[in-house]
Parts: sequence; structure tokens; C-alpha cells
Amino acid sequence: MDFINETQKIISKNTLGSVGTALLLFIQKALRENEITLYEAFQLMEISNRYRNRDKFWADIYHVVESMNLALCAKLFNEDDMYKQFCSDANERLSIWFKVLKKSNDGELPKDGHYITDDLEGFLGGNSKHMEKLSSIRKNASRSNPGYNAYHFECFPYDYLKYEDELIKILDGETDHYEVDKTISSEICDMMTAIELRAIELE
Repeated sequence: MDFINETQKIISKNTLGSVGTALLLFIQKALRENEITLYEAFQLMEISNRYRNRDKFWADIYHVVESMNLALCAKLFNEDDMYKQFCSDANERLSIWFKVLKKSNDGELPKDGHYITDDLEGFLGGNSKHMEKLSSIRKNASRSNPGYNAYHFECFPYDYLKYEDELIKILDGETDHYEVDKTISSEICDMMTAIELRAIELE
């Protein structure tokens, strides 16, 4: 993969939201082609998520689920500060989304909830009960005809990392921690620097 060319595509965008979206598309492509590690993808997703979620007036279920997934990946990777950040993001996006739903539903939330938003705090806690529920849904959900607006495996890290199963292993004492290579290649470091510099220009 030509990382210089990919970086240029990302930073050519004219808004922070579009930079974040272009970065998300790069991450999906790079993971599919096995060009970046999961940890590199996780670090890039922090930037993408941050830029795409700058709008404090609108959100949907995908924003909530993605932030929850990133929080639980951070928990698995022992990234405490990022875990707290993504937990806060998930709760904030949920609050915004509920306001959006109420506006279009005569001030009330729809009666049919979502398995994540019905107990977001429980899922963010990463306990065995909630991780087992996520694991069961991932294994048993009909992916061709989803019953919800968004399943958690439809957002990063998709099926590249079944984080809930790895957290269950730790909670059950099967392993002390999750082994993840936290090395970030020079190409990805250069990409991150270029994107952050572009963000300063667009502020």
C-alpha cells in the first residue's frame, strides 16, 4: 500500500468531519488488506472518531456503538485514559441521539429500544454478564436480516477482534491480560502527524 498517497487522500478533505470519514475508509481498507495492525487501527480510529463526532447536535446508534466498542478495546489493551475518554464519548453520543429521537417522536423515546442503549453503562463496565451477551449476539445474529439498527460487530473492530470473548477470558482467569503489539510503524506515525497538522489548519 502506498501510505503517502493514502495520507494525501485523507488530508485533501476540507472539513474535519470529512477527514475523519476518509480516515475511517482507509482503516477499513487497510485492515481488509492486512496492511496495518489492530493496535494501529485502534489508534487511527481514535482520531477518526474524534473528528467525525465533533457535531454536538446530532448522533445515531452507530456513533454510540462505535464509541462503546472503542472503549472496550481500550479496556482490553489496558489504555486507561482512552477507556475513560471513549466511555464519556459513548454516553455523550447516547444523550444526543436520545434528543434526536425525542424530537421526531413527540418528545418520547420509541418503545422498541436497542440492546446496547438499553444498558449502555453495564456494557461499558465490561463485566462477564454483558460480555457474554455481546458474544452470544455476535454468534447468533442473522447478519443478512438484522433485528437492530446496528449490531456491535458492524462497527470497528468488526470481526477482526472479538473483544468481548477476549475480555471474558481475562475475567474468567484463563489469561492475565491480552497480548497486543503496541508498535506503530513509521508510516502510520507520519500519517497521524500529517492528519493532526491538517486538523489544525481546519480548526
